[in-house]
Amino acid sequence: MSLREELNSGRFVITAEICPPRGTDTAAFLEKARLLKGKIAAANVTDNQRAVMRLSSLACSVLLLREGIEPVFQMTCRDRNRIALQSDILGAWVLGIRNILALTGDHVSAGDHRGSKAVFDLDSVQLVGLISTLNSGKNLNNVELRGKTDFLLIDGKYLANQKLKTKNYKLIIRGDEKVFSCAAASILAKVTRDRIMDKLHKKYPAYGFLQNKGYGTVFHLKGLSKYKASPIHRK
Repeated sequence: MSLREELNSGRFVITAEICPPRGTDTAAFLEKARLLKGKIAAANVTDNQRAVMRLSSLACSVLLLREGIEPVFQMTCRDRNRIALQSDILGAWVLGIRNILALTGDHVSAGDHRGSKAVFDLDSVQLVGLISTLNSGKNLNNVELRGKTDFLLIDGKYLANQKLKTKNYKLIIRGDEKVFSCAAASILAKVTRDRIMDKLHKKYPAYGFLQNKGYGTVFHLKGLSKYKASPIHRK
């Protein structure tokens, strides 16, 4: 059963995160993946996490497909502009990858190549909007594509249709803690720009929760379909 089918079933879905190696030796990576096979719905493949250079998330996602494990291709905005993002997303679809986790990405100052230039042409919210645009058969320049993608987008309408149970989550903004009730789903979007979160919270104060993580913000979306800010599955 695919991750899409698992999510549509309404059951509690478990994924695991696997880090690509710092080189071309994939033996340990594949060994870990095989241990998880049959126990998880999908495996999240990190994309140069913590801004540390590793083997391509896209390449490792394809390796998982060959092992019969459904991958979640993690994609950060830190290392790609909108042209590269669209190209890699289309490439992932052609290679058989059906899940993308949209991330803004940790800043290069936290990694092992601190002299490199961070891109951040888009953030994770805009990246999900980009995926939605490619799903519609157009690119960000409104040019028709010769073949479109069909990635599953999880938005407020989708969550409402799942009739998910609710539970309380803490909303912490600048030390002010409040409790909101929102859909209990392990679907998160990582956003590292607090100004975006503040803006969205002011416009839609009851749609989710913010939690300060020091290096950025984790935002649980209950519904921001107007912004096309549909989060992608994360553990």
